Amino acid sequence: MNPTRAWIDWILLLLLLSCCAPYYGVACAHDATAASDGITTAPPGSRERRAILDALRAELSPFTGPDLVFVVDVLRVRAGWAWIEAAPQSRDGANRYEDVTALLHKEDGRWVVKLLGPCGEAQDQESACDEDTDPERLMERFPTLPPDLVPRVGVPPENAVLEGMRGAMAEGCKPPRLIRSPRDWSDVFAKLDWTPPRVSPAGWSTPSGDLRIQGTVTLERGQIPRDPTCLERDDCRPDVVLAMPSADLQGVRCMRTLELDTETFCDRLELRDTLVRWHAGRWSMPPWTDWTIPMVQFLPACATPCPPGHRRCPTDRICRSTADEEYCLGCLRKAPDVCACLDANGARPERAACRFMVSRDRMLEGRCRQGRCVPDEPEER
Repeated sequence: MNPTRAWIDWILLLLLLSCCAPYYGVACAHDATAASDGITTAPPGSRERRAILDALRAELSPFTGPDLVFVVDVLRVRAGWAWIEAAPQSRDGANRYEDVTALLHKEDGRWVVKLLGPCGEAQDQESACDEDTDPERLMERFPTLPPDLVPRVGVPPENAVLEGMRGAMAEGCKPPRLIRSPRDWSDVFAKLDWTPPRVSPAGWSTPSGDLRIQGTVTLERGQIPRDPTCLERDDCRPDVVLAMPSADLQGVRCMRTLELDTETFCDRLELRDTLVRWHAGRWSMPPWTDWTIPMVQFLPACATPCPPGHRRCPTDRICRSTADEEYCLGCLRKAPDVCACLDANGARPERAACRFMVSRDRMLEGRCRQGRCVPDEPEER
């Protein structure tokens, strides 16, 4: 072989490698970055978030009108796909519509709704409306859909804690605090402050961060600091009680009850391998006793999916029923006579029958007039 020719070939090979190496390096770096990309939330005010909401608004506006805004509960974005759970309403808040879930894909630089639910009877069968949100089926329909982007609905109870911990950070929740023994409760409740506005006279404190219970841990009401604001009052007792755990609270049960007049509270709780939060409030006893009692109530974890017929409040992330006034009273903080004329679909019709509680033992009935429930007979003063 000609030595000069071999030398020229070697020089050409080096030049070729030096020219191509940066491109290979960029490609490798790009692939590594893409592989490491996780689920993001498209923060409020970002261009991407606005583009996603604009696409969803365009899909819904034929049924609601263009004056539409969203209270976003969940927004997950990854690799050109987005999953959103939101409560649409008019800009002035007068009209509220059914919660929606949507899957969007970025195509040619713009977001396109690929799936929208739940479906209403008025919606076209050929629209993007589809209630099947099972992740496995969605990945069969959309092969490029990233795993774990769409939250799993109907998680079995034994997996609820793990699913909650897995999705907590993606939902904007803080990492949980570990509780392994009854001694850990002293640190949990050390900063409990009963003075307003920490705990308002007629409301609840801001829920705590998540607590991860490892094994079986008990809690007795005597381990919770007393309410010092009650010591010099005749209408309040300082000893704290525990609220009876709700049926949807996995891994929490009352081991010993406490009867006070006609009310039942819990004196001793057992928590087992679960993920929970708590908040403190004052319970108004029946009117004939004329006093209140400080109470601690445990709640599902921050990222626990809401059951059907419930909506997550964006301020405290508590799921409340939209079938009655619970969401309106507890989240929107509107007056009882206003909540009586609102339902899950927005304002109730003018002169619709309504009723609301004015005390623990008294209810007024009336008609909706200009957004308020006006009693049929004026209340006696």
